[in-house]
Amino acid sequence: MRPLIIIDATHLKGTYQGTNLVAVGMDGNNQIISIATGVSQGETSESWTLRKLKDCIGEVPNLAIISDRHYAIILACKTVFPNSLHGFCSRHLMMNCGMQSERYKVLYWKTCKAYTEQEFDNLMSDIQAVRPDAHHKLVEPRIEKWSRAKCPANRYNYMTSNSAESVNALTKEVRKIPITALMDWYRDRLRKWYYERREKHKDSQDEELTPCTKQ
Repeated sequence: MRPLIIIDATHLKGTYQGTNLVAVGMDGNNQIISIATGVSQGETSESWTLRKLKDCIGEVPNLAIISDRHYAIILACKTVFPNSLHGFCSRHLMMNCGMQSERYKVLYWKTCKAYTEQEFDNLMSDIQAVRPDAHHKLVEPRIEKWSRAKCPANRYNYMTSNSAESVNALTKEVRKIPITALMDWYRDRLRKWYYERREKHKDSQDEELTPCTKQ
């Protein structure tokens, strides 16, 4: 599994309301691995401390965390994972900056995914020329939090929190059930996923991997 955590939350619709918190990882085949889930009263700093997760995984070298810009998530990452990169979801940022229209979306994603700083700076100048208000909102949260070219660490080319959101999307029909039943649903779903993967590959022959070469 990559040293990467993607976190997201969705609101429950049952009698007791609350927020369903989800943390996922990604393996070498870009498949989603559900790491943790829980329910809290809301996206508060207490809910997002991530301390239970830290107890389980410990201090992971070169860990990257991706989420939206909710203040409680930012605070929790600073408190619990101070040595890790906390990157922002580029899709959420695009919506916050009003760059989701067809006219500006292509320019925005080119900017996010630019590989060189020179290319990035040129594209940012283009955004400033056509949307100075959006340019200000992009600079405000710190460019290194969302851009590929300026990122000081490795976020493994994951620019959004879509992986965690896709897990949350699966609960659309079960968010009204009691919390204990929801947690049982998660456990059953995980068992099913891992059973299907194991059965699919149980007869595969082991292959020797090519050693990694450092340049």
